Amino acid sequence: MAVLDRRALLKTHAALIQALYAAACDADGKDANMQRKHELLAHLRATDLNVGNATIRYKETLAWKQRVGLDKIMTAESWRNQERALRTVLLYDYIGLDQHGRPMLVERVGAWNVSEVINASDNLEDFTLLHAMASETLVRMERPPDAPDPRGTVLIMDMEGLGFRHLSPSLLGVFRAINQIDEKFYPDCIAHIYIVKAPFLFSALQTLISPFLNHNTASKVHVSSGVPEDLPEHLGKDRLPQQLLGLRENVFPYDLTATSSEHPL
Repeated sequence: MAVLDRRALLKTHAALIQALYAAACDADGKDANMQRKHELLAHLRATDLNVGNATIRYKETLAWKQRVGLDKIMTAESWRNQERALRTVLLYDYIGLDQHGRPMLVERVGAWNVSEVINASDNLEDFTLLHAMASETLVRMERPPDAPDPRGTVLIMDMEGLGFRHLSPSLLGVFRAINQIDEKFYPDCIAHIYIVKAPFLFSALQTLISPFLNHNTASKVHVSSGVPEDLPEHLGKDRLPQQLLGLRENVFPYDLTATSSEHPL
């Protein structure tokens, strides 16, 4: 699969990026740093390169991050401890970079204790902020300087064990809330979403959640009843745990005795 070359897009859309930076950030002729340029490019791509609409969206993103104090949350020990504890409920972790330099997150959705997940989301505002920490972590994770896609991330959702309990209306409400965070404030981040080990029941779940996904995100979803044989070829066999046809052993969240990653940094 071809890797999106965002560095080339920065050059192609340089004038639009500068116009958006001036409009949304009162840049007054100043040049944006590289991370900011990729954020601006993402908002432009999410609005079909419409500077006016991208300005509105980007200002809303900046205002939301300031309102919730996201920078402080990312470094606050209490929030970091909550996020780490949530990994044992949602069974997810950041497993490093794929062979193209894109961060990968694995989540064992099918193995959830759905009651525990619903209880953990009882305070939905805090739960969505913990999810935002994960989204922000993936965007901020350090990548190789020559990585062609410095914003894209790869999500691997393991559905082994999926059952009717996952069709809970409460759970779908949680999904809707966190998806709104991603769609509004983290546009153009997904490189691929691999749905692996999906049983027949997943088609029913997909029908329920697909209305929440925009067309661009939905087009990046790859569903398989097992683990695709070419997954290691696309992401790197030495980067993946054995449960995903990789070489790595004792990787959380497959090995619950293993230590989870140190992110967020």
